[in-house]
Formats: sequence, structure tokens, C-alpha cells
Amino acid sequence: MDVRVLALEHLHNDHKLWMEELEFVRDEIEIFEKELGDIVGLLDDREMLARVEHFQNQFIREKEVIDELIHDIREHEKEMAAHAKKGEDKDDAFHAKVHQLLSDRMLRFNELYNDLKRSYRKFMLRWLQRELQR
Repeated sequence: MDVRVLALEHLHNDHKLWMEELEFVRDEIEIFEKELGDIVGLLDDREMLARVEHFQNQFIREKEVIDELIHDIREHEKEMAAHAKKGEDKDDAFHAKVHQLLSDRMLRFNELYNDLKRSYRKFMLRWLQRELQR
């Protein structure tokens, strides 16, 4: 098989993996949002209510970032498909650079999301501990 075809296939496989990852995170955020919705009516502490609002806002922003990443990945897929159809070598370096930028963005997204998720889990654990002490 042509090395260029293998390279484009590798980029495509990364894109598929990233899309699945982003969809999983979106689903996970929906679960977290439901959990927050379930406890908000039970909270009487202003600090805890402020934390709930903070997480709700963070989750909204994360979903916006997911939408942006999905859009950019799809756009790169379209560009790669057009490039493959033309069969020209001149855009290979461009696609590699765009792919590296997307890869860097995915890594950063995952770092930030994992930090948010850890913080959220600590908050939920603190809330559960408070409820159990009542």
C-alpha cells in the first residue's frame, strides 16, 4: 500500500478515536449535569450552591469546546478526503501540521477535563459526606 495512503489512514483513525472520545465525554457530562440537577434542590448552603453553579458553567463550556473540536476534526477530514481524491503530495506537510495541532488540542482538552472531573468528584463526595452526617 502507498505510504501516503497509510499516513492518511493513520490520521483518519486518530480522528475516529478522538470523535468517540469526545462523544463519551459529552455523555459523561450529561450524567454529571443530571446529578447536579438532582441535588440542587437539596442544598441549603450558599457555598455549595455556588459550587453547583460553577460546575454547571464549566460543563456548559466543556460541551462548547467539544463542539468546536468535533467541527474542526470534521473539517480536517473533509480536507483530507479532497486531498486524497486529488492524489497530490503537496498538502501532506500541511495535513501533518493540522493533525499535530488537533492532537495538541485533544491532549490539552483531556488534561483540563480530567482536572474538572476530579474536582467535581471531590465536590460530590463532600456533598455525600455532609448528607450522611445529617
